[in-house]
This record gives sequence, structure tokens and C-alpha cells, in this order.
Amino acid sequence: MDTQKIVENIQNICARHGVKPTVACRESGIGKDVLSNLKSGRTKSIKIEKLRLLADYLGVTTSELLGEKKDGPGAVSDVEAALDQELISRLVRLTPEELEKVDAFVQGLLAAR
Repeated sequence: MDTQKIVENIQNICARHGVKPTVACRESGIGKDVLSNLKSGRTKSIKIEKLRLLADYLGVTTSELLGEKKDGPGAVSDVEAALDQELISRLVRLTPEELEKVDAFVQGLLAAR
């Protein structure tokens, strides 16, 4: 994972949304120093949970923050990405106990196939 490319993607997305990256990071709850730490090399990676929080705040997918291509094998459509983002935004609001119930339910559905 190229952290410099991620920082650049986040900066570009923030610019498109008219928000400063430090403000987006602080208001999303990931911490105002995350990007500067990545940019300077003090931090070598970013946790997916933080990417999800920032993506939710900016109204984009984590794939967009990572700079993943939207075409080619395994690519998802904009509609699929929006649905994924909506599901993630709902799941992150659940308690650990509720997440366990959701996981058990999904496993039950898959096992019944």
C-alpha cells in the first residue's frame, strides 16, 4: 500500500468536497495528525477502520481513498460501491453484541444455500 498515494487521494477528495484534510480527519474522528504522520513517514499504514470513518465523512468509498481502479476484473460499479458504503455506515453504528448477531444471521443465510 503506497501511503503517499493514499494521502494524495485523500487531499484530492477533500479538495473536491471543499474541506481541508485536517478538518476532515478531525471531524471524522480519525485524528487531525493522521495524514501528516503518513506523509512524513512517521506512520507506515492506516487502519481500515480509520479509512472507513474518513470515507463515511467524505461520502466516498474506501476504495476511492485507496485509489483503487473502478474497471477491470473484480471492479465494482458505482451503484455497488454506494450500497457497500451504505451497509458499512450502518454496521459501524452497531455495538459489538449487535455485530455478532448480524454475523450469525449472515452465516445462517449462507449455510442455508
